Amino acid sequence: RNNQMRNQKLYEQEKEVLAKLFRLKNELNKLNLDDSLPDNLSEEYSSLLSQLSKIKSHEEVSICRYADIIGLTVTGAAKNRALFDILNPAIVIVEEAAEILESHLIASLPTSCKHLVMIGDHLQLRPTLASYELLKSEPNSNISLFERLVMGHVDFVRLKTQHRMDPRVAELISPTYPELINHPSVLNRPVLPGLNRHVTFLNHSTEEDTTREQRSKSNIYEANMVVGFAELLIDMGIRPGDITVLAAYNGQLVIIRQLLGNLPIESDTIDNYQGDENDNRQ
Repeated sequence: RNNQMRNQKLYEQEKEVLAKLFRLKNELNKLNLDDSLPDNLSEEYSSLLSQLSKIKSHEEVSICRYADIIGLTVTGAAKNRALFDILNPAIVIVEEAAEILESHLIASLPTSCKHLVMIGDHLQLRPTLASYELLKSEPNSNISLFERLVMGHVDFVRLKTQHRMDPRVAELISPTYPELINHPSVLNRPVLPGLNRHVTFLNHSTEEDTTREQRSKSNIYEANMVVGFAELLIDMGIRPGDITVLAAYNGQLVIIRQLLGNLPIESDTIDNYQGDENDNRQ
């Protein structure tokens, strides 16, 4: 479809520039490694790259004009500001807005934006800062524009009905979401075989590994207990593909995956798994 939407004139210009770059490359290959690069070749190379960049930008605009919706990451939107300055989109929808730094979001918004729709949950993960020292010195530096506006009592709409969890699981997050409503589709989910319940807590008193070489926390005893419990569920008839093992730390995840071996059980950290779902989680 992209080939059908390509501007023929731009396509021919791109072919011409690429042919010149190929010729220039052959000339450069003839030079000895000890030879300095001639100024005329260097200038020609820079000029051709600039031409190619402009052609690609105009071609992107030509293609995007056929689209009703254009999707990019926040970083992609910031890098393509010139594209948006030409397209002039009036409506911008931001997904997972509570996990985007305010500065990143502002930098990605086109000047033509008249209606900003932000979708997210400020009660879950905040944006991630690359500098831990900055977060320690400025505790509110990782607050998103989404959270700042919600906490500033700007009008917003909150979804209250959940379609994922059994009500006994939903009770665990009721202090955070006191108005949460269970959809009828989750009211009659069967309990786990052999356990006769939807939520089970296993306790132990073995402390985490405090080896200095480790940059992430781990607990081998707990990892063995969790994997053993997963194997028990399989023995009771649960399909391995319906089981997910979550760990709070990367170090613990590494050990769990080693213990799982070839078992087709999904495993991940809690942060990475957010938004996904499975029938049984540990």
